[in-house]
Amino acid sequence: MTDEELEAFFINHKSEIVASNNVSDIKELKDQLTTIREKGVAFDDEEQNPGIRGISSGIRDSEGHQIGAITVAAPSVRLTRAKMRNMAPIVKSTAQAISKELGFNG
Repeated sequence: MTDEELEAFFINHKSEIVASNNVSDIKELKDQLTTIREKGVAFDDEEQNPGIRGISSGIRDSEGHQIGAITVAAPSVRLTRAKMRNMAPIVKSTAQAISKELGFNG
């Protein structure tokens, strides 16, 4: 999304913020998206659902378009922040392997 599209999306969906850990500021959201793009992995620390943590990495097609993602999610009591950091490279490399199978060369 462009910055304008992101801002419009954020404004139109702000009422859907339900968990206390959700990003509620557009600047913070942009900062997080920049980090996700740079690292190739995203973390959900009980933002979507209280008590659930997750790690995701995008899957791309042969043209480089984001077409999906692979995610590992578990109860936060089992998926600690330390385990999330340890699993991130595995999730990312798995998404990259799937992307490669789909013809992505980037």
